[in-house]
Amino acid sequence: MKFILLLLTNFFFQNASAQVFIPFSYWQLSDPALLISDGATYNYGSTAINTGVDKIFTVSNTTASGLATNITTAAFATAAYTFKGGSFPGTGGTCLTSIVPATSCTIVVTALSAVGGTFNDTITLNFLNSKNNGTYSAARAITASFTSTPTDLLVTATDFIKANDCAPVTIQSTDYNGNVLNVLANTTVTLSINNAINSAFYTDSACTPAAITTTVIAINTNTNVVYFKSTTSNQSGILVATATGLASGQKNVTITAAPTKLKIIALPQMKTSACSLLSVNTVDSNNFNSNASSNITVNLTTNGANIYYSDSGCVSVITSTIIVSGTYTKAIYTSNATIQTLTATATDNAAVLTAATASINFLTTLTWWDTNWTKRITIAINNTDQASAFTNQPVLVVLTPSNVNYANFNANGSDLRFVASDNTTLLDHEIETWNPSGTSEIWVRIPSIAASVDTGYFFMYFKNIAAADIQNKTGVWSNYWAVWHFNEDPANAAPQYLDSTSGARNGTGSTGANLPTKVIAAPIGYAVGLNTTPDFVQISGDLSVALGGNSTFSAWMRTTGNGTSAITNTPGLTGIGGTLGKANDIYFCWLKTGGYIGLTATTGLDVVSAFTVNNGAWRHVSMSRNSGTGAVKFYINGVLSGSGNSGTGTTTTYFDKFGVIAGSNKEFTGDLDEVRIYNSVQTDAQIEADFKYMMNTHLFYNATEVWP
Repeated sequence: MKFILLLLTNFFFQNASAQVFIPFSYWQLSDPALLISDGATYNYGSTAINTGVDKIFTVSNTTASGLATNITTAAFATAAYTFKGGSFPGTGGTCLTSIVPATSCTIVVTALSAVGGTFNDTITLNFLNSKNNGTYSAARAITASFTSTPTDLLVTATDFIKANDCAPVTIQSTDYNGNVLNVLANTTVTLSINNAINSAFYTDSACTPAAITTTVIAINTNTNVVYFKSTTSNQSGILVATATGLASGQKNVTITAAPTKLKIIALPQMKTSACSLLSVNTVDSNNFNSNASSNITVNLTTNGANIYYSDSGCVSVITSTIIVSGTYTKAIYTSNATIQTLTATATDNAAVLTAATASINFLTTLTWWDTNWTKRITIAINNTDQASAFTNQPVLVVLTPSNVNYANFNANGSDLRFVASDNTTLLDHEIETWNPSGTSEIWVRIPSIAASVDTGYFFMYFKNIAAADIQNKTGVWSNYWAVWHFNEDPANAAPQYLDSTSGARNGTGSTGANLPTKVIAAPIGYAVGLNTTPDFVQISGDLSVALGGNSTFSAWMRTTGNGTSAITNTPGLTGIGGTLGKANDIYFCWLKTGGYIGLTATTGLDVVSAFTVNNGAWRHVSMSRNSGTGAVKFYINGVLSGSGNSGTGTTTTYFDKFGVIAGSNKEFTGDLDEVRIYNSVQTDAQIEADFKYMMNTHLFYNATEVWP
């Protein structure tokens, strides 16, 4: 019978008017199965009313041969959800009305509500089987909460503030996502400055009255502006705002010296006959932007055929420009019809600031890595402030609507390519967060950064709809023993917290009522909250392998906790205590009375930091231990701040948790982000570089270039 059936299905049937061929492959077609990403229920989290949050979902046809056609969407049950822009697949989405087997595409769904509350809904995609027009559907449950009550304080100021300048600092009440919300009562905000000397807050723009330590956000408002001044240059500080019932806000700032020179910001290549942007800045000796104290007339010259203009249409010719007092930059434009390499020069007319030069190569066709990518941005690297070179250094690239147009990227950033200055070598990258309506954060490994210069650069290429995602996180973090971004949702399947190195020492959160929380307002992406007891993150490996010997540990941390002077009875981040004779004890980042942090190894002395950490502000802390000498060092924001000698020798007793020191009943209470471990003692210079290259203060983003 089977033999006859096979014959029939591969031959023509004959009737009076037609021939019908029924191929054997007809029965091989499987039913299409669409899968919408992000678990059983995707949680948008909590956000402010009237503030939209976008989410990119991946839709995959998981079968090998079933074609899904005639894709339509069911209406959302609540008004809180829409496809971004109003229609399927949502602005930036790539899905069409059919999905071929074993492929995927994206949809973008916006959560937005004018009223508070939690809204549950379902994304439903209906589709047909191309074989028999059977009707199928795929669904993904979604939920979001909207609030009108502020939860956090936000501190906004410029990254660089010149010593003796009076700079505005904005304090706002927000939700977890940074969306501004009015306070419901007069709210007193306490102001403090961590790690910066000779600095204070004031009420007016002249910084002349007595310094203040508090300010008030009035009922039914959300913003207050104060002013900050420091009389000491070449230091970093943390501006901190705290208030009862609101999470503290903070802003890292660099106090620069007065400007000593001019700097030209220009692309290394420009197209002939195009009108190209460049700028002239006033900078200090470290090439940090520094405001001019008076109007500065800048003379513009060249040894080539280019002409300078004041406008983006290259109409109004200029030979000089003015950097206005209280600012540090002036945009100008240039054009050149001649193919040549020339030197542009900017000179202070008063001959006070050192002149600046820039080499520009004018070409009819730009040197381009791959013409399938039609846009790029040149990103410059500043290392003037360090007389050390660095290899395989991760740097954080931060994209926002102010420096990129997200419409030029694939919805999930899959077309991102980072290329070295040779325009040939692909650089490893890892996307930590991708938010096409806000801030995206991408780690890029730079093979070499030269000492004491700001001439290094690399390229970011984008706009190629066919490009696949080629992230290589283990390549980015090849210098590290382990790296946890803590960007994941604790509600995900264990292990939730992924190690970005090849060691794959992934972390699992404590369960049930003690599940760690997802902290949204974090320094980089999200963070992990350890604020119940007992809660922790358990690592799939022995931390003593690294931390028991020569090691360097760093993390962003936020806590209001306090400790004691007895290490056996005080909270700590990790380690082990209570071993026989203490020879295998290691207490990493334990809290001492007054809010200091400590490190104690084996039977050695307690070594504590010269800074405190417990006023509810985010701080970046690093600590290193030399197991041969017992030397311990502490760093705040990359700057050495405390050292001493503890015990020598390597500890080997197994421990594997963050949030508690094994053998102790005291747990760390607070938040952690970006935890990194080296199994070596890093130099002061390397620790400073690790900090500064995650702050986005030492990268400069040029204008977008277009091919051809």
